[in-house]
This record gives sequence, structure tokens and C-alpha cells, in this order.
Amino acid sequence: MRKALLLALALGACVADEGFERARRRPIVGGQAEAGYPAVGMVDLGGAACTGTLIAPRVVISAKHCLSEGMQPEDIEFRTGRLGDVSSGRGIALFYEGGLDGEGHGEGNLPDGFVNEYTDFFAMTLDRAPPIEPAPYRRTPIGQDRNRQPGFIVGYGLTAAEGGTSGEKRSGPATISAVQQNHPIIVTSRAADEATGCWGDSGGPLFSDGQVAGVMTYFENVERPCDAGGRYIQVGEFADLIDQAIRAAEQDGGEDGRRDDGGGGGREGGGREGGGREG
Repeated sequence: MRKALLLALALGACVADEGFERARRRPIVGGQAEAGYPAVGMVDLGGAACTGTLIAPRVVISAKHCLSEGMQPEDIEFRTGRLGDVSSGRGIALFYEGGLDGEGHGEGNLPDGFVNEYTDFFAMTLDRAPPIEPAPYRRTPIGQDRNRQPGFIVGYGLTAAEGGTSGEKRSGPATISAVQQNHPIIVTSRAADEATGCWGDSGGPLFSDGQVAGVMTYFENVERPCDAGGRYIQVGEFADLIDQAIRAAEQDGGEDGRRDDGGGGGREGGGREGGGREG
């Protein structure tokens, strides 16, 4: 990646190239304005944005492709509310696997220059705990028994691929059409009365049975962006990374001294990056 998105949520960040840039900032298409889901907020990257979810008192998760190389955690602000206009904390540390710039040459469903889709996830600790109840999240991946089951998506992205508006929290139902066996990807489809992510929804949550099961990474059909469903990376595959972030938040205590609860599990590996990969 090279630059972070432009008010995106479910797909990412932005780059010099306009198409790449747009692939990193999508909103919910076919959904409705959402006043609830307070733990879902805007990840303000400074001139660009994605969606993210508070899953512990001081830990937010989103899509790694929203980050740009050299970005510092303190450059990122988590903003909540219907319009993303409530400052709810700044970043202290970033946690992700691999690098940021064109890793894997678009391995998975992402185009060349994008990060590897299979590691398109990050957790971030905040400098304070906002007065918001964190959203419950999956600590293990969902299985194929969830195929053809209902899901629910939330984000701040565009309302249409062309000419839509963004910056308002929207939500809607989306069917889980496939849980991939060999890769940590959940695919959603979109029926006529359902919703899908668009530019600006990158990093936004897919809820399954009331828990955050996935984080939006890309469109399911690149020929039909903002129309044919989305791809979400399994949150349960990164439980260890989340635990690292929670432990770090416990250690520094935060501005208000609030402590987070930790746990174990998830796949091994990953690491702590204090402000993006070194150049």
C-alpha cells in the first residue's frame, strides 16, 4: 500500500493510483442509517479513513491495508458516533503480521500492490478507554456450518460505487455465502434486499450470531465493486494478536487507568509494530 484510504471503511486505504485508492474506502450499499452499534467507529488516518471496531476497552481492530508505511500510531484517531464526529482515542501501538507495502503481490483476492489478503488485519491500542461497551468478537474462526446463514455489516463507506455519499454509519444484512476451508476468508453475497460494503467500509465488521466474526478486506467481485458482496478476514485467526494488544493496554493502563482483560488462543506468530513497519 502506499497511502491510507480516503474515508473508507471496508476496503482499505488509499494509494497514489485512484483505483487503488478507491478500493480502500468503501461504505455500506443498500443498507440504512445506523444509530446503534456504538463500538463500531471510524478509523481516521488523517485525510483518509476506514471503519474499525472496539473489541476491548482500549483495543480497536480493522484492516491492515488501511495503514500506510511509516504511519505512526498516534497519527490514527478512533472516532465514534453516527457521523464519526466523537473523538474516542488515539493510537499508541499497532499489532499486525508481516509488512505493509505490497506484501504477497496481491495474494488472495487483492490486486497487485495490496497487502496479502490473508494477513489483512491489525489491532491498535488506544490512549484511553472511551465510554463505550466493546463489541463481542469470535476467538475461534467460524466454520462451514455458517454457510448460507445471515450476517450483518456496519460501516461508514460510500452508499454507491459512483456518486454515493460517505461518512455516516450505515448497516444492513448480508448472507454468508462461503466460509473458505484453506484460507481465513468469509465471503458474503448480496440479495436484492441485502447490503454490501463499498469504498470506505474497509476494516468494518461482519457480525455473525451477534459477534464480530470478520473484518472487511475487499470486494468479492472486482468487476462489480459495491454490488456483489464482500470478503472478510476471520477475526478468530488473529486472537493471539488481539491478546498481545490487550496485554499491552493492561501494562500501560491508559489515560484513565482502565484495565483490559486478556486471554489466550489464536494462531501463533505475529508481532508488535510500534508505528508501522520500518522502511
